[in-house]
Amino acid sequence: MKAISSRLFLLAGCVALGTPACSMLWPERTPYRDDPLLVAHKPVVGRPDDAKPQQLAYAEPSLPSLPTFAYVYPPQQPKLSNDDSALAQQKPRSSVPGRLVSRQKTAETFGHAPDYSWLRGRVYKGADGKWELQFTEPSPQAVGSGRVFLEPRNLLDGVRDADAVYVEGRFPADRPSTYQVERLSRVATSR
Repeated sequence: MKAISSRLFLLAGCVALGTPACSMLWPERTPYRDDPLLVAHKPVVGRPDDAKPQQLAYAEPSLPSLPTFAYVYPPQQPKLSNDDSALAQQKPRSSVPGRLVSRQKTAETFGHAPDYSWLRGRVYKGADGKWELQFTEPSPQAVGSGRVFLEPRNLLDGVRDADAVYVEGRFPADRPSTYQVERLSRVATSR
C-alpha cells in the first residue's frame, strides 16, 4: 500500500506543479468561459492603435449672435493734430452756473392785435395811483408811444408794479390815451 500512496503523492505533486503551465499548453482556453456575456458574444481582438474615437457631434454649438444695441462701444477720443494746444487736451471742468444780466424778450413781453382788441406788456403804477401799460418798445410810430392808462382800476387788484399782463378791451373814442379793460390776466410776475 505504500507503493500506491507514494505514487498518488507523486501524481498530486505533478498536477499541482503543472497547473500554471496549463495555460501555456492550451492557450485557446479563455479564463472567462462561464461569463454569460462572452457566451452570447465572442470578444473581438483589436489593437488600440487602430481604434478611432466615436464622434458624437459634428461641431460644438455656437453662441447666439447679439442684437446690435447690445454691443457696448468704447467712447471715441477726439484725434488732435500736432498744432492743437495743450488746452484742447485738458478735460473740461464742471460748469459754472451763470445768470444773464439783461434779457430782451420783446417779442414775448410786448404785443398787440392789429385792431388793438388785446394788448400785452408790463404795467407800472404812477405816483397819482393810475396804472399804465407799456405794450410796445418806445417808438414815435406807436400809439401813445406804446403806453396807455388802464381803467377800471378794480380789475388791477392783485397786480404788482412791473408785472407782465395780457388785457382785452378797447380804446374809448373820447379818451385815446386810456384803454378800457374788459378782461385781464397776468402773464408773469415781477421779481
